Amino acid sequence: MKARLNKPTSSRIWCSKKSDWYTIWFNPSVMIPQFLECFLDNIRLDFDFETNLTRNPPGIEIGVGNFGDTFPVEFITPFEADIFGFHSLVEELTYQGYERGRNIYGAPYDFRKAPYDNQQFFLDLKDLIEKTVKTNGGRSCIVVCHSLGCINFLYFLQQQTQSWKDKYIRSWITMGAPFGGAIEPLEALASGNNILRLFIYDQIQFRPIERTFSSLVFLLPDERVWKDTPVLHIKDKVYYARDMETILKMLGPNEALLRMWKLARRDIKNYDHPGVEVHCLRGTDMSTPLTIKYNDTQFFPDHSKRLYGWGDGTVPEVAGDVCLKWSKSRSQDHHFHEENEVEGNELKKSQGFYSRTFPSVSHIEMLNDQDIISYISDSIWSYNTVNFM
Repeated sequence: MKARLNKPTSSRIWCSKKSDWYTIWFNPSVMIPQFLECFLDNIRLDFDFETNLTRNPPGIEIGVGNFGDTFPVEFITPFEADIFGFHSLVEELTYQGYERGRNIYGAPYDFRKAPYDNQQFFLDLKDLIEKTVKTNGGRSCIVVCHSLGCINFLYFLQQQTQSWKDKYIRSWITMGAPFGGAIEPLEALASGNNILRLFIYDQIQFRPIERTFSSLVFLLPDERVWKDTPVLHIKDKVYYARDMETILKMLGPNEALLRMWKLARRDIKNYDHPGVEVHCLRGTDMSTPLTIKYNDTQFFPDHSKRLYGWGDGTVPEVAGDVCLKWSKSRSQDHHFHEENEVEGNELKKSQGFYSRTFPSVSHIEMLNDQDIISYISDSIWSYNTVNFM
């Protein structure tokens, strides 16, 4: 994401008030401790109680780059050498003859915002998909996503008619999708999460700005998925996803946080089959946060400990395996194909489901794992159709 500043004031004398467009996420300057507060002040969001939407603070513009370009999704840092984007996959596809800007596109989004809070993105996404199909001879798109991007696209699919999906979406390939949420967002809101992964900083330094991100409340554990899996222990008291409103109130007075949660929790209507062919790719056998724990009330909410289960290191099995309900079998590492009847005047569509696990591949490593890249590129090549990132 890029930012441009024209602020009336700054949080510190060394923090810029004015600037041309620069990369704010991820910018290496944050590795210098004195500039951390500048970064946090610029990337936070303000909540508007009249519109129920978040917005950038006065004098700060933030954008995701040119929508449709692949560069913003290929490289998260300004350097063309990072491991956090889709560059390896895009390069593999170009070797197959696909071309950036003709049949490979990117759909970057503001990761701070929940779907209800980011509607322009979905309008742009639909327009890009339709134009891509039109300019490529009517061949439908393959959508590839990772992490939060997958939940965003599930939301998007739930807003479309079945006939639209039949026409425009050939297949949907998910990587590390946290269907039903994860524990790390809850920990971020409670104790903070060092999103920069830099040991020189304490996680609690990030908590104030993380509590302004509607995407984090959107990613909280969903009671429809987590059910009787505990999400929080405080001494001898156990809390579940169904207790989330109580948990959020325990964090202290924050009406904006509560309101964002009540809005975001309605974004995903259900976890039924999305009405398109799905490839659900998941990392497994990694120690993954499953619950946060406080040994005594005096430590809540500042000093949390993690209890672990299994998953991809970020997304636990309880969330990552939600996609398995989209098949008639619970087995993994093979594909399923089933006929689903669609109600009303919608078309009857043959909806395939493919599930594949990748042992010991972490949430971030999925983007550069050669087995995963080969799986995706082979799948795309077999369709001989348009790919859309």
